[in-house]
Amino acid sequence: MPKTYYQKNRKKILEYQNEYYQKNRKNINEKTRKRFKKWRDKNREEYRNRRRKHYWKHREKILKRAKEYRQENLEKIKKREKEYRKKHPRKSRQPYRKLRFLIFQRDNFTCQYCGRKAPEVILETDHIYPKSKGGKNKIDNYITACRECNQGKGDILLKKEEPA
Repeated sequence: MPKTYYQKNRKKILEYQNEYYQKNRKNINEKTRKRFKKWRDKNREEYRNRRRKHYWKHREKILKRAKEYRQENLEKIKKREKEYRKKHPRKSRQPYRKLRFLIFQRDNFTCQYCGRKAPEVILETDHIYPKSKGGKNKIDNYITACRECNQGKGDILLKKEEPA
């Protein structure tokens, strides 16, 4: 059986392809990235499923590599986290706790829907006008409610009023 052109000149062809790739690597990678991004945007769910499948198949390797990387680059990671915290500081929960206590105190530690008091039920603050319907996080828009009443109410508007 006679050899085809590719079989005869395989080395030359591979060398040319490799040379072409080296010269145009940046352009080729950019085109490939754009094409992949376009596909990923179209097939979000399939992409997500492939990633999950890959993760669970290679979970041990991935976790091992991540652990090794963290150990080798601990200083670098800490520095990056520090820079991130400077740009994105954590919000203190203290003002909310104080506000919550003031609301409980104002309502005499009593559920405003069923009338039960604090020791017998867990109290929560509830928005009179729900946030999902445009309610604000102001003290006038909060009320004390027990957990059952608050969860039962959900985001239902009980009063036909404008948000506070």
